[in-house]
Amino acid sequence: MADKINLKEITDVLYSSYLARDFFAKVIPGTVLLVFLIYAVYGAPELSTVTNGIHDVPYPAWILFYGICWVAGIAVQAVGGDTAYN
Repeated sequence: MADKINLKEITDVLYSSYLARDFFAKVIPGTVLLVFLIYAVYGAPELSTVTNGIHDVPYPAWILFYGICWVAGIAVQAVGGDTAYN
């Protein structure tokens, strides 16, 4: 029972600190949108090209990608908010 309480406390702390909230509510939808757009424009690359390319990306580029995905996620939420059923 103590493990469930500790897990709940850890989850609450992560979610209330905006880290998990931003990641799940903004970054993941933004990443999905950007990946679909890239596939639509350039086509789907081979899996080996993607996995080899991920290891070559420098750390600052990952931070930039995270920020772009976050902004795209905000756009997804805005479109979803404008088209909500009333």
